[in-house]
Amino acid sequence: MSEYLLSIVVPTKNRYKFLYSLIKQICYINDKRIELVIQDNTEDNKEFEGYLNDHSFPFIHYYWDDKQYTVCENSDLGVLHAKGEYICFVGDDDIVSRHLIGFIEKMQEEGIDGAIFNRAVYDWPGVTRVATHTFNVTIPRFTGEKIHLNGTKEQHKILQRCGTSLGRLPSLYQGVIRKSVLDKVRDACGTYFPGPSPDMGIAIVLPYYIGEYVYCDLPLVSSGASPKSAAGLGAKHQHKGELKNKSFLPSDIEEQWEKRIPMIWTAETIYAQSIFAALKNAKKEHNLKLFNFEYLYAGFAMFERDYKGLLKNPNIEGTYNKGKYNLYYASLFIQRIYWFIYNRTIKRLNLDGTKHYDDIKDSFAAMKIIDDEIKSKGF
Repeated sequence: MSEYLLSIVVPTKNRYKFLYSLIKQICYINDKRIELVIQDNTEDNKEFEGYLNDHSFPFIHYYWDDKQYTVCENSDLGVLHAKGEYICFVGDDDIVSRHLIGFIEKMQEEGIDGAIFNRAVYDWPGVTRVATHTFNVTIPRFTGEKIHLNGTKEQHKILQRCGTSLGRLPSLYQGVIRKSVLDKVRDACGTYFPGPSPDMGIAIVLPYYIGEYVYCDLPLVSSGASPKSAAGLGAKHQHKGELKNKSFLPSDIEEQWEKRIPMIWTAETIYAQSIFAALKNAKKEHNLKLFNFEYLYAGFAMFERDYKGLLKNPNIEGTYNKGKYNLYYASLFIQRIYWFIYNRTIKRLNLDGTKHYDDIKDSFAAMKIIDDEIKSKGF
């Protein structure tokens, strides 16, 4: 029997400011069935050691190693240390609702292996978005509905959209997965995170090992975007650059890179590469035939115009259907116009049920606002 019902696993490096706020969240939840596993790869952890010495946190299990790890290696160590029946993997700038543990208790009773959630978004001070607005907490309309999902179907949808998002895949990142299911992934792949992006790397292979999982339309785990995080850089459209000399990626990333994926670090390409790496690692390469390169290239040309010339690479040019590419490009262009108008009218005027808050100083304050919204709806 597991020592805890839930392990919240957070890998971190040089980001104690955000980690302190996450610890305040778990203190506020105050449930002995929860442990917080902190896997710290900071070079000098004297500040945090002093913080722990000055406080009593029986729920924290802290592990520090200053050896240079990739983000997946550091994350892998964190999950290895977890002792809970269920695991929730979050960033140090994210938000965990106090209502989460009650939902997991029901999951346990019903024999459910995993859950993903609707998500609120919190922009830490210093984050600016290309789509300008003045609020930094966004809470979407939610119903509390629970939908049972089919992992194989969801995986095929993601492959047809070349991994441009996690969709409704079973997700360890900002989701909840039973530890015994995660151990099956590690037994098969040698790691919990078999691709260079930890969130997509595990999500794309979980359908092979998970049993029943659900989507819950409540913001029980929500996204935090801090200035230097992937989410924060993405908000400014700065989540891009060369692959080399990025310590959070594997040192042989260029050698392992799939030749038909543009060799550049963007949200689209790192997810696509993670799919290829993970399915090969899991010996499920046959499913790569479903990967829709035309959609990948259309999205890349639409959203990464500075790098559009990479599509002229001989490994790419002439290998795909130009007609399908043009159709996808036109469709994405129309969608982009639609969302541009929607975000500046319907969403800004709160006509879709979205709620906005401004001047929220940290993720703990944002958590209390989100939890109040959940409680006000009777959940």
